[in-house]
Amino acid sequence: MGRLFTLNSIALSPGPVAGTRVTLSATLHPERIARDFPDFARFLQNYVARTRFAVVLEDRDGIHWWTARLEQNRLTLDLMVYRGTLAPLEVG
Repeated sequence: MGRLFTLNSIALSPGPVAGTRVTLSATLHPERIARDFPDFARFLQNYVARTRFAVVLEDRDGIHWWTARLEQNRLTLDLMVYRGTLAPLEVG
């Protein structure tokens, strides 16, 4: 995975009550694996690179734990940590 993605940024900001909001941004580079994995690289270029999505992980109570977005080969993850543990993104 190290050849497939470059880490663009890690942004840390205070959470609304406690904890730290973490936003990770990485870019997908299928061309970097084309020599060793040509079929997989072609699949990524043809399908994943053209895909846009947004995902929210929530529990059965509707609490959001993290989000992920992919657009124009850029993957962005948002999450909250508190004392080294994953915490809800939103406080109800």
